[in-house]
Amino acid sequence: MWHNNNPSSNSNRSPSRTSISFITNEQDTTTSSPPHEPNSGILEETDFASITLNDFIKILFNLGILNNNNNNNNNTDLSENFDSNDRLEHISECVNGVLEKINQMETDIHSTRIELDNSKNDIEIINSELLESKNFIRQSLEELKQTKYESNQLRVEVESFKKESSEKLSLIRTKLDLLLQVFTGSCTGSTNDNISQRQELGLQEEDRVEEIGHEKESQQQQQQQIDEELLNVPVVEGEGEGEGSSSSIYHPPHDEEEDNKEQQHRQAQQQAALAQELSETGVSASTRVEPIAQLSQQAQYTQYNQFTQQQPQQQLAQAVQAVQAVQASMGEIEQDTEEPYRYALLKQITSIRQIWDEYAYGLNGEPSIKSLQMKFKTKWRYPEDASTFKRRKRIYKAIEIAMMNGMTEEKAISELENHRLAKEGNYRRSLQWLCDNIPDKFKGV
Repeated sequence: MWHNNNPSSNSNRSPSRTSISFITNEQDTTTSSPPHEPNSGILEETDFASITLNDFIKILFNLGILNNNNNNNNNTDLSENFDSNDRLEHISECVNGVLEKINQMETDIHSTRIELDNSKNDIEIINSELLESKNFIRQSLEELKQTKYESNQLRVEVESFKKESSEKLSLIRTKLDLLLQVFTGSCTGSTNDNISQRQELGLQEEDRVEEIGHEKESQQQQQQQIDEELLNVPVVEGEGEGEGSSSSIYHPPHDEEEDNKEQQHRQAQQQAALAQELSETGVSASTRVEPIAQLSQQAQYTQYNQFTQQQPQQQLAQAVQAVQAVQASMGEIEQDTEEPYRYALLKQITSIRQIWDEYAYGLNGEPSIKSLQMKFKTKWRYPEDASTFKRRKRIYKAIEIAMMNGMTEEKAISELENHRLAKEGNYRRSLQWLCDNIPDKFKGV
């Protein structure tokens, strides 16, 4: 019976000490007999590969696995105490149980090894993934540092560009201001020179008039002296009754022709001086000035002022226009260099009043669309708002045209809202419908 059940087990495996120790402990916990202390010396010194069946049974009895019915632990032959068949069957069952447990133990150990190997592989995979993640994080940090460095460099370049642009614009403004001042000063200087020349001419004329007045006074004084001398001459009588009754007074002859010549000479001098100054300013006295002899002194000065100031004023106006054009181009440069303000059109709009307020005044503290359009052209809006702005622009234009025709803002908005109101059903059509159906009176000026 032993040979029929266990030859394969004996030929394929030899139990190890560890397995026998485990089986011994397991048998101790499952047997119904009182526990016996294991004989560790027997287990350590026994060679299980070369023992006989009787020796193995003795070891089992000594370890407490097999018990005697009479509790007899002597060293007598087992054949005397048990029936041989019962003994062999009992031993065979015990050995089979031990071998089954050994097989189960080996199976568990094998499965445990497989699980350990799988766990080891999983750990290696996790370690490799962690290593890859660590490398990826390190690479990301390097890229982040590089991006931050490039961002700082770009910020420095932008600041430098802004500073240079500001300095250049300031220099251009300074030069334009200086140019305007120089040109204005030259025009003002020429005007002042003309005024001073006119003043000198007036002073010379006054001096000439005063000199002539003194000459006339001296002549009158001489005439008075002559008259006084003639008054002291005695009267001659007996020549005639009429002549003797009146005193004969001497009056020197008055030379009117000489006075006319002197006056013409003065006028000729004035005309020559004025013609010379007008020729210096580029004005022809013969074609653009009336004869000086036919004008009074005040009229001469008035006409002189008109023609001497006309050309500098024209030059000044041209210079101012040039400066304004340059300043306008500078304003366009500033608008180009300034970063545009981005604004998104409001989507939840239900009335024309909201559309107009957003365009003309701005909503929610934002700047108006009109100011953004004037300052940044089309750069202020997002690409996805292009179609919406195109539709609403028709409403903006319609209200502006109505206001240009004398209609108030509130009335224009009210009429558009009434036009949007359906005749039947008393409901308002969509704003998109209104954009496509603007009334004719809102389309033209």
